[in-house]
Amino acid sequence: MPTVSSGGTLNVSSGHTSTGVIVDSGGTLNVLSGGKIITTTDRGIVNVFGGGLASVTRVSSGGTESVDPGGTSIATTIRNGGVESVVGALLGAAVDRNATISSGGTQNVGFAGVVFATAIDGGAIQIVSAGGLASGATVAGGFQFISGGEASNTTVTNNGEVDVFSAGLAFNATVKAGGRFFVQSGGFASSTVVKSGGDETVGPAVPRVALSCRAAVPSSGSAAIRSWPARSSAAARRSRSAPATCSAAMSAAALRN
Repeated sequence: MPTVSSGGTLNVSSGHTSTGVIVDSGGTLNVLSGGKIITTTDRGIVNVFGGGLASVTRVSSGGTESVDPGGTSIATTIRNGGVESVVGALLGAAVDRNATISSGGTQNVGFAGVVFATAIDGGAIQIVSAGGLASGATVAGGFQFISGGEASNTTVTNNGEVDVFSAGLAFNATVKAGGRFFVQSGGFASSTVVKSGGDETVGPAVPRVALSCRAAVPSSGSAAIRSWPARSSAAARRSRSAPATCSAAMSAAALRN
């Protein structure tokens, strides 16, 4: 199988398909417009640029996959220590479909990022930041954090948790047995269905995970780090001008439960 070693770069251009590539730590794989990659093992950096397509990528520990404006990723698996970022722009969305986030994996959905039918397994995290949209996620033991972004048709079950933070929007969620759904101060939820054994809390609650985001700024400025849920609506609106890179850390309470 082709391997991209540390310091190396592989560019997959229009009309070309690369299958079974292994990207080692420090290596970079760029999927350019019209290019396609299939069954990639990512322990380094994979960039899916506008018009590029990544299918069945496995993002392992230390690996990152960035889906840029106009790029598409399908059936990605994000494993322990792996991170996928889906961030678009005003003139082009970044799209991810049918991803699976395993324990210890993280998916960041930023401005103009759109993700469909994500499976969020136990110990996994999805963060939907300002201007991002997550549709049809299944939260089965993991965490979905909606912080300035929007989620629709989420199903939460089996010790999964959804937190709608300030300026976050959640529509048509279904909370099944073992699922927990929290609407924090400044968050908004509509048409939530709570089934037998599910739990919804509206109002102040202690998140089981600490969430922080670093907003991108011009090179002449300095990055701003914000922690949620302590976030104002004005700050949420300002952050729409640039994507944010978010991270989450389990609290002691989360580790006990």
